[in-house]
Amino acid sequence: MSHYSKILLFLYLWFFPLLLFGENYQSSNWVNTSIGDPVDADTVRSYPHERIINFGLEANLGGGYLRFPDSHLRTKGKFNMAFGAFGRVNITHKVAFQINALYDINNYKIEGGKLNRQSITLPATVQLFSAREDSPDFRPGIFGGVYYRRNFSLRDSNMPLPIEDFYSENERGFTFGVFIEDSGFRIGYSTFRALTDANRVGDSSRAVSNHFMIAYVF
Repeated sequence: MSHYSKILLFLYLWFFPLLLFGENYQSSNWVNTSIGDPVDADTVRSYPHERIINFGLEANLGGGYLRFPDSHLRTKGKFNMAFGAFGRVNITHKVAFQINALYDINNYKIEGGKLNRQSITLPATVQLFSAREDSPDFRPGIFGGVYYRRNFSLRDSNMPLPIEDFYSENERGFTFGVFIEDSGFRIGYSTFRALTDANRVGDSSRAVSNHFMIAYVF
């Protein structure tokens, strides 16, 4: 290769990236990655809440019971669990809107046996965050909203026959809780409280579920 060709090649390799990236391009210090210099992780790191939309996975473990609004009594607690995915829209760095889709197994103690419901639960919540400037990824928060639950499998240990005529397939209620989010991981506590009756006949009873929550936000 001639000396003249080497000069042309050098100018091409120098100016072509400059035309593409403009002022963001530096030959030896692009995003602080010049030879021998350490990479500044805070410069290139992106926190989940800095994106407009997040997706995530969530699991809930806890217990549930039926309360009787007319008599202020409740049944004994039984093991409940739920898991699924969610989508979150970050309105600001302190306010977000989230919708979950959970496969929900909720069990309740009833007289002489157990009521088992397998459901799809769809909570829609508003989330409020608190964060410090020196630790923007550590964010405690609270949330609240409403949910809809569709019971597609109902089993009463006292009744071997189909029981759809005795218990409701649809449920509506409200949910709220607290959590801490850090580096994409979230742990917290949530409660689901029905506003509609679990049963179609007999005394009015409404479902309550309390969960410990763990999630990961992408």
